[in-house]
Amino acid sequence: MRISPAPSGQPRGFTLIELMATLTILTLILTMALQVVESSRNSIRVSQSRAENEGTARRVFSQLERDFAGIVVRPDVRIELDSRQGDDRLAFLTRRRGLAKSGDIGARPVSLVAYEIDRDTPQAGEFLRGSIGYQYGGGTDAPVLDANKPFPTISGSARQTLSIDVLRLEIEYLIRRGDEVVRDSEPPKKPADLRGLVVTIATIDSQGRRAIGAGRMTGLAARFPDASPARDTLVVWSKGRDDLVSDEKSLPREALQSIRCFQRTLLLP
Repeated sequence: MRISPAPSGQPRGFTLIELMATLTILTLILTMALQVVESSRNSIRVSQSRAENEGTARRVFSQLERDFAGIVVRPDVRIELDSRQGDDRLAFLTRRRGLAKSGDIGARPVSLVAYEIDRDTPQAGEFLRGSIGYQYGGGTDAPVLDANKPFPTISGSARQTLSIDVLRLEIEYLIRRGDEVVRDSEPPKKPADLRGLVVTIATIDSQGRRAIGAGRMTGLAARFPDASPARDTLVVWSKGRDDLVSDEKSLPREALQSIRCFQRTLLLP
């Protein structure tokens, strides 16, 4: 029995090998397209994270610079430099107008300002600027001009949240010693020897903070060590951040990549 070949005008179907080859090519094309999309998504995410972190650092440093540029430097005026384990604290009088704590109408020509990170918040960390306005000339609304008397505590509505995305704050001090100015992790014993500050912060963008969660933020902040002599805090923290991204397995890698470190030097006017 002979089987006649199909007429030349009749269309011929694909063979199994041709279908498999086509599917393989389509799969490769789809895989490459997905890789391009994922790479683009990661690039956008990195750019957004960098922009958000830089915005946070710019906002914090700009406020600090404006206050520090007007700092009141006198032998009888206190500057509180609180260097402690973990986040440091800073308080001083500045020639910037502010409202009185009592709520009296009218701005005051000098303000007491304080900077610190408050961990006892729902976000487990708020970078705060406290401010109380004072009036020169005596009375209950006069500034405290006593280098040995602590500043009053700033609380309540007198505290402004600058950011909830500052993970860590560390302050170092430029100190006059003889004819030199040295950088130290401990504040000077005499405020008159202070010549400036070196402020280092670690920030995390809002998406990374949500991914990590408030319950783990304090522990993450502790991974950035206090300043120490002969070591640049910015270099130490930047390397620590890279090590976290490479080695830490219990926290989301993408969230750790959203951490950035910044440093600014503030000189006494």
